[in-house]
Amino acid sequence: SEEKDGGEGLFAKRNFLPGEIVSYFGGLRTWEDLFLFDNMTDSDYWTAHAYYLHLSALAPSHWNLDDELVIDIPVGFREIDEYRTTLGHKVNHKFGGKNQNLLFDAVHHPVLGYIGC
Repeated sequence: SEEKDGGEGLFAKRNFLPGEIVSYFGGLRTWEDLFLFDNMTDSDYWTAHAYYLHLSALAPSHWNLDDELVIDIPVGFREIDEYRTTLGHKVNHKFGGKNQNLLFDAVHHPVLGYIGC
């Protein structure tokens, strides 16, 4: 990235139409209470939850996923040379308002199963 402190990122070589999949977001299927704890410092909390997606909130109800299921990219697997099966965690994004530039969703991938995109 050319942004200050931008680090790694996923960059498009073309424009995307609304609704197109840009990248998949796979990782460890887990639950928040296994990696987010009440006694964490603010810094530890932000580090622990920086790369996760609440899969069950995005998935259709007929998938019958546990309500608290998330996909996490744990510390130690966040860099390109550590994990690159999917790259959705590298998409530069903005949330909310007129500056929002993407939406996360859930898909049933033919190899990876239920993941984000």
